[in-house]
Amino acid sequence: MNAPLKRLTYIYFALLGLLALTVALSQVPLGTFAGPLALTIAALKAILVARDYMKLKTEPAGLQVIALAPLFWVGVFIALVWADVLMRGSVGIPGK
Repeated sequence: MNAPLKRLTYIYFALLGLLALTVALSQVPLGTFAGPLALTIAALKAILVARDYMKLKTEPAGLQVIALAPLFWVGVFIALVWADVLMRGSVGIPGK
């Protein structure tokens, strides 16, 4: 087996392991820790896919920036949703 195929095979089994971890952790009552843990595992899987299967690590810098730009917008979205959640209940509704 040549080196690139061997590496992709290792990445494939790592993704399967992370999938098994996700399924196993979904059966464990983790409370508020479940969400951040699931997002961390999902981020690891996304990094493995983008870096190795999409071969972004060998692409020019401009293409890497374009591929990573949606992460900025996801961060903005999460920040706005978090701000909305924190403000609930602290802002009174006029007329009520």
